[in-house]
Amino acid sequence: MNDLFADITGYALGWTLLHSLWQGALVFGLAKIALSFVPHQKSAARYGINCIALALVISGSLVTFFSLAPPATTVPQKQIGMMLTGHVALTPAATSGAWGLLSQASNAINEKITWIVATWFVGVLLFSARLAFGLLYIQRLKGKAVMVGNEWQRKVAALGAQLGIARMVRLAESIHVSKPLLLGYAKPMVLLPLGLLSGLPAVQVEAILLHELAHIKRHDFLVNLVQSMVEVVLFFNPFVWAISAMIRKEREHCCDDKVVGLGASRLDYIKALAQLEEANHRHAPTYALALNKNKFQVFNRIKRIMETSINQNQNKAKPFILVALIAVGLISASWLTTGVEKNAVLDKTPGPSFVAGDTIIRKDKDKDKDKDKGKGKDKANKKEEKPATY
Repeated sequence: MNDLFADITGYALGWTLLHSLWQGALVFGLAKIALSFVPHQKSAARYGINCIALALVISGSLVTFFSLAPPATTVPQKQIGMMLTGHVALTPAATSGAWGLLSQASNAINEKITWIVATWFVGVLLFSARLAFGLLYIQRLKGKAVMVGNEWQRKVAALGAQLGIARMVRLAESIHVSKPLLLGYAKPMVLLPLGLLSGLPAVQVEAILLHELAHIKRHDFLVNLVQSMVEVVLFFNPFVWAISAMIRKEREHCCDDKVVGLGASRLDYIKALAQLEEANHRHAPTYALALNKNKFQVFNRIKRIMETSINQNQNKAKPFILVALIAVGLISASWLTTGVEKNAVLDKTPGPSFVAGDTIIRKDKDKDKDKDKGKGKDKANKKEEKPATY
């Protein structure tokens, strides 16, 4: 292990990984400041800011690595630490105070840099295996999918033409998924849960298809794959994961805005999101673009669609229309938290348990009445008995 990493490249890589932590924190903070000036309704701008932030983290790591790894290959190992920390040997007078602590910390890191790189390498292998298994799972889903009828295929082609998509997009169903997924880039496939086409109204199905087609138009599957590779390389950096999560959130918002912008009904789209989340019970692979990742995210998307509608129509819509929109949105969102309880109640046979309980209560009441009657008779008998006189 020492022979593998104890050279200028290995030390440069180790210090690059360490530097990426403060670089990621700096970029994340700047991104949050920039996002504070952009309204939540501007999803495209917010998505662009997050993508730029992730690109800056990658660029910073690359610049750091190449600046710490000069072309010279024969560098004495004792001088490597000074080259990587950016300062020369300190004089005895400078070994105290802040510079002294910095020098000691640098020397301690240089002694352990080999194990830092080795640990990173093992982590990359594990996360690469996770990525590979995810991609293989996507291929298995494709192989087990059942293509839908020609009528819906023509509908997908018409919606794709409306978005300006020239590629052929296949539409299929599967019993192995419980939410719509977009699979593949060169030959994209929209995979729907079995029974969704017949279980939802046509307008809601079209809104769902528009959402998935918007991902294809924006090349989101390819961008998401690049994101996943960055997460593999910088798996230890929490700021990379935070920025990546913001990218995925704003990506869904961009597609939501595209669906509504193409004329789909907001109410129908909200109902479709809520009903899909109610039926959702399987985990989607990270590398497939799913319509709804989790309940909390779907609730925020419904809330955002409602707020966007109110902001756009507050000057021209009548008050009762806005109240109706909020009411329908809240009812749809409530399905996200009551769906499980609702299904559990519907699965039980109504009636007998409540009747049995009521019968028991009445029996108890009858017993109480009988006891009261018995006590009344005893009191009456006592009153009729006259005390003996002597």
